[in-house]
Order: sequence, then structure tokens, then C-alpha cells
Amino acid sequence: MRKGKIQDLEAVEKIYQEAKARMAAEGLDQWQGVYPSGLDFLKDLEEDQAYVWEDEGQVIAVAACVLGQEKNYEKIQGAWTFKGPYVTIHRLAIGDAGQGRGLSNGIFQDIESYFAQKLSLVRIDTHRENKAMQRILKKRNYRYAGVIQVADGTDRDGFEKELR
Repeated sequence: MRKGKIQDLEAVEKIYQEAKARMAAEGLDQWQGVYPSGLDFLKDLEEDQAYVWEDEGQVIAVAACVLGQEKNYEKIQGAWTFKGPYVTIHRLAIGDAGQGRGLSNGIFQDIESYFAQKLSLVRIDTHRENKAMQRILKKRNYRYAGVIQVADGTDRDGFEKELR
């Protein structure tokens, strides 16, 4: 896990395209528009919240780790259990080169370990039909908190995990 750089843009755009194609092949309508794109990565760089994972010098995964209050999480059909400062994981994607290697678990471990030094919890949302992500969250002991609405007006399942 390292901070993203402008030089990662081409690799990140490819990762997002590969993730979108896999979701479409699974019949999932998540990420089937413009979002996420290289422009989102550039904004994440600007806001110092872009992270990438490499294997032998090749960027194989990306995520935005956003500190502070997530506006979309203020209203929830359900309840956030844990209180305190948190990091929100957005736009987590693994490229085709990283598939089938158990990277998701390691990525979550990296994020949790890194931010546990500064914050008390992690929050994330995902599409209700994104069963792969929901399996990872369950395996990593994330707690289902309820339904939130994202910026485009669609519902997502919100999860959280206490770090300490």
C-alpha cells in the first residue's frame, strides 16, 4: 500500500475498466457508467486520499481512503453503531492481473492497520448485489449498518468496523 501518484493514472484507469467489465459480466449494474474514472483518481490525488497496491512494480489495485465525515452516510435507514472519527473506503478495485490471488483480504488488512493508528473505525458501502464484496466484508468482520443513498440517488448497503 502506498500513496497514489500521477504516474499511476493510466494503470488505475485500466483497473477501473477491468472492474467494470467484470461487474457487467456478473450482471451487476454497479459502476456501469462513467464513474469511477481517471478523473476520480485525479481528484483523489488532489485530496491526498488515493492509494495503490503494486506487484513487481505494476499497479494492480486502487482505493480512495477518505478521512472525515461522509456526507452520504449522514442519513441511514438503520444505524451506525460505532462513534468516532472514521475513514471511508471508496472506489476499491483490483485489476485483472490481481484477480484470484486473495488480494482483497490483504488490501483491507493494510487499510485497517494503517488507519488504526489515527482513527477508531472504517466505513464502506457497496451495491446490494455485489456479493463478492459482501463476502469480503463479512470475512473481515464488518457489521451491516443499514441502507444509505449515494450521490446518484441509488441505495447502497453500509458497513462499518471498529478498529480499536
